[in-house]
Amino acid sequence: LLAGVSHELNNPLSVVAVQSHIKEEKAEDPAIAARAAKIRKAAERCARIVQTFLAMARERPPERQPIDINHLIEAALEITTYGLRAAGVSVHCRFDPALPSVVGDASQLHQLFANLIINAQHAMAGHEGARALTITTRQDGDGIAVEIADTGPGIPEEQRHRVFEPFFTTRPIGAGTGLGLSFAYNVAAAHGGRLCLAPSEQGARFLLQLPLGTQTDTPSVEMPARILGKGRALIVDDEAELAETLAELLTERGWNTHVATSGAAAIEALERHEFDVVLSDVRMPHMDGPALYQWIKTHRAHLVRRTGFLTGDTLGSQASAFLREAEVPFAEKPFSAATIEQLLARLLDDAGGPQA
Repeated sequence: LLAGVSHELNNPLSVVAVQSHIKEEKAEDPAIAARAAKIRKAAERCARIVQTFLAMARERPPERQPIDINHLIEAALEITTYGLRAAGVSVHCRFDPALPSVVGDASQLHQLFANLIINAQHAMAGHEGARALTITTRQDGDGIAVEIADTGPGIPEEQRHRVFEPFFTTRPIGAGTGLGLSFAYNVAAAHGGRLCLAPSEQGARFLLQLPLGTQTDTPSVEMPARILGKGRALIVDDEAELAETLAELLTERGWNTHVATSGAAAIEALERHEFDVVLSDVRMPHMDGPALYQWIKTHRAHLVRRTGFLTGDTLGSQASAFLREAEVPFAEKPFSAATIEQLLARLLDDAGGPQA
């Protein structure tokens, strides 16, 4: 279900996000630019929600990277906000703006926070009186601490020691699996941290403690000036509207673009013209992205390191296997203008910039 729905949403969301970004940049009337910015931010929020669902559904080894916990909690609130609002729960965030980053798996920690938030929402559903969720972040010695507190009925003393047991739930049969808190507890432990049910005068208060971990030397990709112009780009996507939107974005940044709506059309263009970069969809009818990549390796070897991919099918085993084995740069749909700029920057950095 996630794969099917996300695939149908990815392309139109990408078009909305990028087109609104272009409109925002080109608008001479500040009021129109502001409206375009609202559309862009809403589309990018939808894109983050889709990507979050995909990240939660993937089966992949844990990844370790520096994480902004405040930002991760905000992302978790984005996908739970409707349920909270429908349940009449007010949310109060007390984030430490100077909170240091931790090293961990963003997808797992995101699901941990989503589970704790949903658990609090369910605990307060139907509860008479104030329904409030308070999330606090702070530095805690050599690590960080996150408190998630609700104003629900709380957890009876005789059940407190069982809340992290798999399949244990205080909700009626069919209303919960009893795995949410167990999963959160195991994720905290896998990150060298600790999740506990802390004392509280009202409701339930969960305390998560995480070490900062070992910072990895992950260089950030800077936006080199050369991506703003000078270069010829081939854009390959069977959805013409998306391909044309990408072409418009790159054209605004000074690129000379050519659109191909099939793998065969892309080969024809490659045989007739020289290109600095190739941006191709992975899943296309007849000749897909992997087949086009093999043709490029055989007939245009100088473009191998200049070829990047756009995909909304990272749940599919074939697409995931190709991206993993080929080790090619790619951007996930739905994407934004910034995502495309980062992909171009990576391609040009790896390949030494546009050809002379």
